[in-house]
Amino acid sequence: MRNLYVTLSFVMVSGMLSAQNQYTKTADKLLYHENTVRYRLAKIKEKLEDNTTTEFEFHQNLIMAVRIKLILATT
Repeated sequence: MRNLYVTLSFVMVSGMLSAQNQYTKTADKLLYHENTVRYRLAKIKEKLEDNTTTEFEFHQNLIMAVRIKLILATT
């Protein structure tokens, strides 16, 4: 179950990356309701025990982590 959650989280963050960090575009791309995207990202932040000051900073950190994972996966 944990692997499924990690995979869904990765898909969500990847969606944010390709939708230029916008909830509405992400929701449309992933076929989710916008509130679902917001809720899941809040849960990711909670599980990571993130202490960034702004939502933008948190999203940028997640996007950077996904980019690093994608780079490492292709090498």
